[in-house]
Amino acid sequence: HRSFTVSYEVGKDVDLAYHFDDSEITLNVNLGGEFEGGELLFGGLSWEPEEAHRARHPHFHRPGMGLLHRGAHCHEAVPVEAGRRMNLIVWCRSSEVRRRTCAMCGRDKTSTDVPVHVPVPPVDAGEGVTAGVGGDA
Repeated sequence: HRSFTVSYEVGKDVDLAYHFDDSEITLNVNLGGEFEGGELLFGGLSWEPEEAHRARHPHFHRPGMGLLHRGAHCHEAVPVEAGRRMNLIVWCRSSEVRRRTCAMCGRDKTSTDVPVHVPVPPVDAGEGVTAGVGGDA
């Protein structure tokens, strides 16, 4: 696993571009802070066609609450409009899954077939953000 904190604050990091996580499962816990805006928007899974990524569904992240989701579920954090929000992110990874499957493109590592990368819609990627399948930035 990998754990880290992120902080969203006006005048600093206020949002996070559309991406998927380098995990099989992600736990995102809102550690608190007084803030406005900053909701999470979820789209499609990383391997789904572009149409699945057009609609974004909001989740309003309240202090003290955690959200568990698939790492492949593409999402973004919209700008915090006021205040500050702190989140604990835990990426849960499976050694067995990673031995069999490429974490970024989903290719079966046990197959001799040529890998096929399925792109997700292009995004502006910041530091530490996966822009698309296969790490395209």
